[in-house]
Amino acid sequence: MLTPRDVLDELLYPLKDPAMLLALLFFSVLFSLAIFSGLFGLWLMTAIVPGFFQYLLVVMQARADNKEAPAVDVELFSFAQRLWSLFPMVLVTLAGLAIYYLASTGREIWAVVALGLTFMLLPLSLAVLTITHSAIECLRPSRLWLVARNWGHHYLMVIGVSVTGGVLVYLTLHYDLFVIVTILFTLYAFLLIASVGGHALAIQEAEIEISIPDPVLPGPLEVERKENQVRTHALNHAYGMVSRGNCAGGVRHVLNYIQDSPDALDCTRWLFTQMLNWESPQAALQIGQQLVSRLLAAQLDKEALKTIVRCRHANPAFSLLEADRVPAMRLAKNVYDPALKEWLAGGGD
Repeated sequence: MLTPRDVLDELLYPLKDPAMLLALLFFSVLFSLAIFSGLFGLWLMTAIVPGFFQYLLVVMQARADNKEAPAVDVELFSFAQRLWSLFPMVLVTLAGLAIYYLASTGREIWAVVALGLTFMLLPLSLAVLTITHSAIECLRPSRLWLVARNWGHHYLMVIGVSVTGGVLVYLTLHYDLFVIVTILFTLYAFLLIASVGGHALAIQEAEIEISIPDPVLPGPLEVERKENQVRTHALNHAYGMVSRGNCAGGVRHVLNYIQDSPDALDCTRWLFTQMLNWESPQAALQIGQQLVSRLLAAQLDKEALKTIVRCRHANPAFSLLEADRVPAMRLAKNVYDPALKEWLAGGGD
């Protein structure tokens, strides 16, 4: 059963959470700068408005997972891969234009009704969007109704807190307060919506029960592309060290990166192939030793043999790690090249 204390806690939650409080102040300053910066402000506004709406979804997701809200991150302002997260901005913009039209034509009562309705429906739409990552789904009345029905009496708390936020916005606009005060109260109202909506999701586990399709996840090609970007960054750092004469440091950097990789074998394979294109094969051959060791341990003898051949082609003086010399002897039975067969039988030294 909801108590006044529960509602009060939700009303004050953004002030009690350090990350959300800092985010409120951070975005308030940015919006204030944008408003008073002329043409530059227009450009700034196009960056911070999408970032703020993405942060609302981050807050809702964090509270739905019973986690603390994260701090503002620079990735919030890179929305090329998360266009679905910007759709609440479209809804709020349309609602804002409608409310402004009603208020400017003397129909303030209808403007207040429209504002209240917006703040009642927005948490439902944000909740569906948080679950599905689909702009189409967050518009469907049937999905909104499923969330509201699943929340049950907790939706009363959502409505109460959200409408309170709407009243704050209306009062600041009606009494024409200072711009910074208006911005603070407006952003606080939106944070309230995201916060209380996420709390209701956590209580009712709506993401499990409302039968909404699974979120749209990046495909394997997109995952591979991003992973290769990270690997390339690590590789470039190692190349900088090797090119300045610190080969040992560059190899150590690569090995540390491989150790932290979720798929060490595939990561070693990819890095070895790229490093063979460097001017000097010295660093690549040391990674080649590690690759051969992992391949032998995984019983991938054919690939291990091919890797050995590539390493010996780059440098005939290539040798195996001490621990791999006995396991490598078993490869000799599949080799017809007398020199390579003798090299393997001798322990790859």
